[in-house]
Parts: sequence; structure tokens; C-alpha cells
Amino acid sequence: MNPLFSLMLSKADPSQAEGLARFFKTGPGQYGEGDKFLGIKVPVTRSVVKDCWRKVGFQDLEECLGSEYHEVRLAGLLALVEIFSHARKDPSLRHACVDFYLAHTDRINNWDLVDLSCYPLLGEWLLDKDRTLLYELARNGKTIWEQRIGMVSTMTFVRHGQTGDTFAIADILLHHPHDLIQKAVGWLLREAGKKDRTALTAFLTPRYQTMPRTMLRYAIEKFPPEERTRWMKKPEQLEFDGVFLETERILLRPWLEKDAEALFKYASDPEVGPRAGWAPHKSVDESLGIIRSFFHNDHTWAMELKETGEPVGCIGYMLPGESNIAIGPEDVEAGYWVARPYWNRGICTEALRRMIDYCFRENHFRSIWSDYFVNNPASGRVMEKCGFMDTGAINWCSHLYQGDKAPVKVMRLDNNL
Repeated sequence: MNPLFSLMLSKADPSQAEGLARFFKTGPGQYGEGDKFLGIKVPVTRSVVKDCWRKVGFQDLEECLGSEYHEVRLAGLLALVEIFSHARKDPSLRHACVDFYLAHTDRINNWDLVDLSCYPLLGEWLLDKDRTLLYELARNGKTIWEQRIGMVSTMTFVRHGQTGDTFAIADILLHHPHDLIQKAVGWLLREAGKKDRTALTAFLTPRYQTMPRTMLRYAIEKFPPEERTRWMKKPEQLEFDGVFLETERILLRPWLEKDAEALFKYASDPEVGPRAGWAPHKSVDESLGIIRSFFHNDHTWAMELKETGEPVGCIGYMLPGESNIAIGPEDVEAGYWVARPYWNRGICTEALRRMIDYCFRENHFRSIWSDYFVNNPASGRVMEKCGFMDTGAINWCSHLYQGDKAPVKVMRLDNNL
């Protein structure tokens, strides 16, 4: 007698069966066509598995996975996961669980059956092994369910901070026509982005224009609302009509996507970013992603040299809640950098003076704060030339790039207009 199968049958609730059948799309032509339901909710199934998994063997699981009832197949898979998870000191049993799983992928034939079983079993098994299998499933899976297994199994890697396979397999499935694959890819991209937002932005930047909208929408679900709107726009809608400020030598203007190569040329310099608390850019795609996200607002400007028409630096201010310093509701924090070939030419001083005038005369901010690493006194001299006063505060900003290597000195300029 199969205790798991029998107990599941005893939990049947016909009043729930029809609703579950609709939810899992079992009608003609739908992805779950012909599947049958007992009307058992997932928490009940989990409870049954908790009581029974120690009492079943592979023959019992074979019977469960061969069932016409969706919930019984799910129970079999969850029991298999339990056996696998509790066999950490028995590699041969864990290997047998994986082999059994892969031999029965034809019975893992709906998204919940995939998602509740693949990464705690297959993903966990492959955590310290070659992962070619997942690439093969994504590329050559006989069904969308095998392809989804290839994608969703990378969840385990993501949770261990390993996002490379997620991005690589997402690229394989980038233009898949089925929405269940598109949603799975978008979901895993979103999870990878929680671990490494820069990597997600770099992945999306050259692909967002052509990838399915459903996939993109899932991937950027955790982005701020305004940023999600920008990513979902058509490419021709992305340029930003913002504030333009001018000095004798410099035009402060919004960043444009076409500036990505120039930004990368200068922002990839290892002597530039770390002095301002950010990592050197690794690719043009990364620079483009930063233009599209962090620079796409009305208070960040490219420093364009009028003589050449090329952006050679960046300046802007952060609002309360964005800043590195605890500032008041009517205050902002200034930040700036300029490319190394333009150091010691007064570029930052000229740009900062113009932005200060804009902040005080037109926006009526009470104070402008700024800070600089104590091992970068040149930045402090720029602030002093513009009237900033030393507050006496010394902060450690460990959230900044290399911010744990040197403290910052806090400066402030009050509006006396």
C-alpha cells in the first residue's frame, strides 16, 4: 500500500477541483489540457508530505508521478525533494533522487510542479557541479516544462550569490514565444537583480528593446516606478527634456544614450570612480545602463565641453533620502567628477558654482552638503573655492565603493541669498 497516494486521495475536496482546473489552464488547447484535480490546496499537500515522506520509496513515488491527478504528482515530487534534502550524508541516494527526477520530466508538466521541485533538488545538486545539463534543458528541452526546469533551477545559484548561469540561460531563452517561459526568465532575472543590480542593468541594456514585454516587466518589477516606466518605453521615447545650465566653457545638460561610449571611456579609468565612491565601469553596456537609470533625472547633468561637444564629467545633487549624509528636508547633497585629462583645469569648480546658483536662486534649497574622501583633498579644494565650510564631521560610508578604506569629510554651504 502506498501511504502517500492513499492519504492524498482521502484529502480530496470536489468543491475546489473545478476552480483549480481553471487556474491551471486545463481546457482544450491550454497548457494544462486534460489534467485532473482532486481539489487539494498546496498547504494541505505539504502537510501530507510532511507526514508521509519517510514511509515511501521510489516505487511509491513512481506510482504518484504516474497519477492522473495533479496534486498526487505534486505530492510525489515534494516527497522526492524531502528525501533528497535529508540525504546530505548519502551522496548515492541524492544521486538516485536526481536520476529519478530527470527520468520523469514528462510527468512534471505544469509550472507549479516545476517551480516547487526543480531548484531545491536539481539546483541544489548542481551547486558544486558542472551545470551543462541546465543549458541543454533550456536549449533542447522536449517541452516547455523541461526548458522551464533549466531556467528555474538556477534559483539555488542566485540564492548563493551566483548569478552568471541565470543570465546565460536567460539569454538562451530570451526570445521564447511562450509566456510561461517569458515569465520564468523575467522572474529569475528579477531575483538575480536583487543580488546584483548592476549586472541586471548591464544584461537588460542591449536586450530590452527586443525582449518580450512580459519578460521585461517581470525583470524590472522591483525597480522604482519611474524607472520601470522608462525601461518599458520605446527607444525613441527615452531622451530626456531636462534643465540646461551654462558657463563660459561648459554646458550642463541631461545625459543621453549616445553618450555611453564617452562615459565609458572616462568612467572606466580606475583613478576616477574610486575617488568619488563608485566602481570603474566595465563595459559600454554598463555605462549605458547607468545613463538610463541613475543619470536619468532632472538633477544630474553631463559636463559637456563647449569646445569639443564631448561629455567629460558628471555633476548633480541628491535629494533627502538619496544622500550619503543625514540632511534636512530642504537640503541637497552635491556630487561631481571629471575625467583625468581635465583635472586641475577648474572644470569642476566652474560647474559646481553654476549648479549652486541654480540650487539657491531657482530651487531655494536651504543648504547644499557635500563630502570627500580624506585621501582626495583636491575634491575638498573645489568645495572650498565654492564657499563650502568644514562641518567638522568625519563619516565612514561603507556602502560606497572602497568606502571602508578611508573616511569622508563633510562640508556644507548655506543659502544666504
